[in-house]
Amino acid sequence: MLFLIDYDSRAGEVVKLREFDDAEKLRAQYERLQIELNLTKRGLLLREVVLLEATDLLALKQTHQRYFRSSAEIAEDWITPSAARKSDNERRKRKRHAPITPGLTTLFSILCSGYRKAWTTPHSASCQKSTRR
Repeated sequence: MLFLIDYDSRAGEVVKLREFDDAEKLRAQYERLQIELNLTKRGLLLREVVLLEATDLLALKQTHQRYFRSSAEIAEDWITPSAARKSDNERRKRKRHAPITPGLTTLFSILCSGYRKAWTTPHSASCQKSTRR
């Protein structure tokens, strides 16, 4: 589906919303052009006329929220995510970062084994040889 949107950016609202079938693409483009020419003649330069493609109106409202919601509403969603998004984010965090609370001796042994590996690798041996020259 194609959607023709005439959006008044000063008022923050959709002036015109029209749906077209995919077969009517040329007609939709022609109507978009006519609206833009009319607005230009009238000096209304703060209007946006767009032709967008989406599966349905709901998909269009999700992908192009700024035409259907105020900027305050969109910002609020980013600042305070919905309960569903919160629980989803928390689940991802738990999955990625499992709680690990090793003791000091475990941390010390991990660090020491890392240093031992670094000193015994062939790369470090070749570096030591090259510095002796």
